[in-house]
Amino acid sequence: MKTNKTILSLVLALILILIAGAYYVNKTVARYEDATYLSSSGDTTSKQTINEYVTANISSLSPVKEQLGGRYYVTNISSKDGYGNVYYEDGHNNYMADFTYKTGTNGKISINSFTIRALP
Repeated sequence: MKTNKTILSLVLALILILIAGAYYVNKTVARYEDATYLSSSGDTTSKQTINEYVTANISSLSPVKEQLGGRYYVTNISSKDGYGNVYYEDGHNNYMADFTYKTGTNGKISINSFTIRALP
């Protein structure tokens, strides 16, 4: 009788360990997927990467505004683990900037800093 209780206790402990492990793995995977956010426009929601987000919003992120009627476009971008850098231009001036980002629990990206490293 005592052996059955011991076996049952071990099985329950093993189940709890498996559940805790699955929870940990799920949180870890979600952290590495933090380079995505949900963008809502009208009735549709789509998932984008941080690089797509910065590319789509480069004009509003840049502290320097476009000149002579040009429009900013990204020529090179990289990001990883909350940090990134981007090269962009408006056809007249080239810029390179470093940025930091964070993804909230709701999947929304926030750009914490956007600093131009070198001006032309």
